[in-house]
Amino acid sequence: MPLSSAQLVTLAAHIRANTDPAVVAALAAGADNELARLYNLPASPAFIVWRSDVRAEETGNAWVGTDIDGMSALNMQRLQLLLQSAPSGVFDMTRADRRAGFENPFGTNQNNASRVAMRAVWKRSLLLVERVFASGTGSDATPGATTYEGTVTPDEIGRALRP
Repeated sequence: MPLSSAQLVTLAAHIRANTDPAVVAALAAGADNELARLYNLPASPAFIVWRSDVRAEETGNAWVGTDIDGMSALNMQRLQLLLQSAPSGVFDMTRADRRAGFENPFGTNQNNASRVAMRAVWKRSLLLVERVFASGTGSDATPGATTYEGTVTPDEIGRALRP
């Protein structure tokens, strides 16, 4: 999705305040392609967020067979209902209620193998451009949040720096 006008202003401020020598050099040279390349690299240090685009298949593949075997019929129905609630098969795991809905049928043990595996699938590291718009801790234990998902183009860099 393209950056909004307000996001372009924020991005420009971030680029101008960035002390990374590669960013400083690209900015001085007016190298929008290089700035876009740098801002499309993974943020360093890594900043972890919940994913907004988790496919049902990914969540299902995280389940441990013995956890399913021991599941009550009611909890199995809960999982089936959740899976049917998104006809597209894509779930927004930035929603705490959605995460709880998938985790709760696996019991109260936070270290249950299926719960741990699902949480790993539901997280991702941000790109630097996404990190500009992120908030929170951003750790694996406490993922942050971002208001922008995607990459930045050289054209957007140019419009940010030279409106």
